[in-house]
Amino acid sequence: MGFCCACGQSASSHPSSLFLSHLSRAQLALALEAIDTRHFAFEGFASSSDTEMKDNPADRSNMADPFLTTPSADSQSPGQSLSLDTFEKNSRDIIRDARELGVGERQLNFIRVQQEQLRALFLEATKAAAASAATIQGYQNHQDFARHYSIELKLAVEQCGFIAEDHRGYKAELEDLKKKLVQVSKELNDTKRTQCVMKKDYEAMKSKQETSERENEALKRDMKELQQLFRVHVL
Repeated sequence: MGFCCACGQSASSHPSSLFLSHLSRAQLALALEAIDTRHFAFEGFASSSDTEMKDNPADRSNMADPFLTTPSADSQSPGQSLSLDTFEKNSRDIIRDARELGVGERQLNFIRVQQEQLRALFLEATKAAAASAATIQGYQNHQDFARHYSIELKLAVEQCGFIAEDHRGYKAELEDLKKKLVQVSKELNDTKRTQCVMKKDYEAMKSKQETSERENEALKRDMKELQQLFRVHVL
């Protein structure tokens, strides 16, 4: 833990540590780290301010407290505004208690600088918390979105299973129909061959019939000739 360059006190026993009791453990860690690592950069500022106040004692009572000016309500959420009001009230209480304890103006200036740093850290932490909440809400929205579409995807998979089962049934029926068509085709070919044989037999029978008719005509002619010869001989 570091020491205050303005008064030589440790950060834990410094009057500004009264404020730290109002912070959460995480904010307290950030605040103490800020006191250790940042306040040395403001030593020159505190010394110069102390010198100016020695030259102008009347300005001491009119010195502006950086926590007396509250950001506009438009830039804060309701929860942030309430916390910031509490923060600034505690800061003013620290300044008042420090004056009552007889802390010098230089030390008061340094306390103000520390409080301004803490205020900046407080606002950053508040914004980070809001951003984290928004991120978590975004994750939850994505989870809800994924959950919704996972249900739809599951239903689609089941539907695809039903369609695939129907497809397998239709495919089996199609294969059976193809076998039947092959059998019918074979039977049709056999019928065609039978028709060809029957056609040949028909043509042969027709040829025989024509031959028989010609023979009958020849016999008729012979019978007429014999009848004429018989009549001639008888008469």
